[in-house]
Amino acid sequence: MVVEVLSPGTERHDRTEKLGWYRQYGVRECWLIDAGQERVTVVDFTGAMPVQRIARGAEFIQSSVLPDLTVMAFTLFS
Repeated sequence: MVVEVLSPGTERHDRTEKLGWYRQYGVRECWLIDAGQERVTVVDFTGAMPVQRIARGAEFIQSSVLPDLTVMAFTLFS
């Protein structure tokens, strides 16, 4: 599992090329933390195609690869 904290200067690179590298090298899940939008994008690489889930506020995020890891999105920005 990888957690990326996005910054305005590298966000595009992090959401495109870096995700490709992570998938290529066997990362099974990536959380993209966007502090400016207070949004978490979870990219699940465990299937044939990557699946993205977005969470904000009081929405729960559950890891696919670490089943005991469940957090509310807003707690990552407090």
